[in-house]
Amino acid sequence: LGYPTAYVMSRVGPGMRRLLMLALMLQFFSVNVTRIYALILILGNNGVVNRSLMGLGLADRPVGLIYNEPGVTIGLVSAALPFAVFPIYSVLGRIAPSLAEAAQTLGADRTLVASSVVIVFLYSLGAFATPVLLGGGFVDLIAVFSYEQAVNLSNYGFAAAGAVVTLGCAFVLVYAFNRVVEAWIRA
Repeated sequence: LGYPTAYVMSRVGPGMRRLLMLALMLQFFSVNVTRIYALILILGNNGVVNRSLMGLGLADRPVGLIYNEPGVTIGLVSAALPFAVFPIYSVLGRIAPSLAEAAQTLGADRTLVASSVVIVFLYSLGAFATPVLLGGGFVDLIAVFSYEQAVNLSNYGFAAAGAVVTLGCAFVLVYAFNRVVEAWIRA
């Protein structure tokens, strides 16, 4: 979603570009919990999404979009999207359309898309409020699991070990990714 959005932003007129940027930046102007509650209202049984689906005849009853994995996924994607879009847009905005077409025909520019995935991955790895509120306690991610171990079960050692293992895995993945990108650049 990040690359197509950034591509569209780099190719539309200035008015539409400002509107798209504003839509992406709005979430930075609100508190994370407020944004999540807004998503709960939008995705809930009586929310805009379900009313639209039922109004268009695409669903007979409300579709479960919160308190489950799809809700958490939608919440994490919406929160992480600007972290993918803006770096890609800043590069795409400087590329002349003719150069982009030439690079595409030669198969270039894989590193740009891949590097934005790492930024989004690191944000999502530590996400806590989104799975707790949109998952309704039914979807466990690493950050939530470590929190429950420490706060609810007073198992501080296990929570700390989980956090260290998570951090170690993130470092290993980022290191491996950087090695792959360096190999692509040299090739």
